[in-house]
Amino acid sequence: MFPSFETGNEITREEVSEWKTGSRGQESAPVVRGFYSYRDPEGNPVAVSYKADENGFVAEGTHLPTPHPLPTAIVASLARNAADEARLSEEERALINTGKYVVY
Repeated sequence: MFPSFETGNEITREEVSEWKTGSRGQESAPVVRGFYSYRDPEGNPVAVSYKADENGFVAEGTHLPTPHPLPTAIVASLARNAADEARLSEEERALINTGKYVVY
């Protein structure tokens, strides 16, 4: 565990480190969770929480950019593709996985 602190200019930090327990009870990977905050040049508060583990570093904060939502037509197309693929036989799936597409 790392110490929490706050500076005179309103910067704060908290961080905890632990070992993630594997499926059989053994320690498998370190996990770090934390939080920091400060004021931006305009005086607005900025807060970031984060987690770092075997999957990488993931930060969350209202000031961080987020991806635009997918258009409805794309979401519908992906759902149709998944439904079509679910109806395929194992043989058809194997053929598609080779890159040899069959046009009906």
